[in-house]
Amino acid sequence: MAKNKFVTSLRFPYLSIKVSTNRKYFEFEALLDTGYDGGVVVPPKLITNGEVSGWVVNCKLADNSIVQVPAYLGLVRLGNKKLNNITVLIMGDEPIIGREVIKYFRIILDYGQKVVVEI
Repeated sequence: MAKNKFVTSLRFPYLSIKVSTNRKYFEFEALLDTGYDGGVVVPPKLITNGEVSGWVVNCKLADNSIVQVPAYLGLVRLGNKKLNNITVLIMGDEPIIGREVIKYFRIILDYGQKVVVEI
């Protein structure tokens, strides 16, 4: 039987992830957001080459307003686990990991001190 592997972040409630799309690669710490049902949000300021996606999606914000947002399908890596075809939205001021990604992991929020993810 294989041993379980874990990824731990001492910067609660953030996790280090890697995201790649067909033209871009990102590595950053992102806020773990169980209230966001999407995949990953990457702020435009992290896109240094100025390219934009040809795919735009309508997103409903917390205030129920709808905005159009550039999007990609990407690969997300958390520890040694890879997830394909994850929605990557380009918006906001802070990187976010949503439920489209975290539903594949057991996540322990350890008393506000650290995040432990079972891979």
